[in-house]
Amino acid sequence: MKIQGKSNAHASIYLNKQVLVDLRWVAETMESATGLLLFNATEWLPSEADMVIYCDASLTGLGFYCPYLNIAYYVDIAYFNPTRTIFFYEALCVLYALTWAHDCTYLPHRLLIFTDSMYTVEMFNSLKAHQGYNELLMHAMGLLIPSTISLGIFHITGANNTVADALS
Repeated sequence: MKIQGKSNAHASIYLNKQVLVDLRWVAETMESATGLLLFNATEWLPSEADMVIYCDASLTGLGFYCPYLNIAYYVDIAYFNPTRTIFFYEALCVLYALTWAHDCTYLPHRLLIFTDSMYTVEMFNSLKAHQGYNELLMHAMGLLIPSTISLGIFHITGANNTVADALS
């Protein structure tokens, strides 16, 4: 955000506390990274996913469903800070699903997550978020970089996301 809209690539920026925290995170994450395997970093089709998860959120709950393992989870968020938006909860639900898949006994190599939030799809695919959402992306990247998971986030219409919609 500090360099957004700047045309001079060599212009100085003020290093406030948040910029320093972000730079420290990048340094620590890159230290623990195993490196990029170019042959493994290829595009893949949704039909090639090892695991598929469907996510949905409401202002009172988050739900995700993994048909491969026939398992579903629900998180009651009615007690969360009510100033958060539905977009935040949709992104948080994707992060919960990713964290769950990352910690599964069956670790997928190609993880496909569906969400009916186009903003969440764009945020995870571009790695660019509005203020207040960067922490979610940083946590996701902290899980993905040292792992062997290749993540795909795709949009699904609400009408086709019936199980996760019912859960949330």
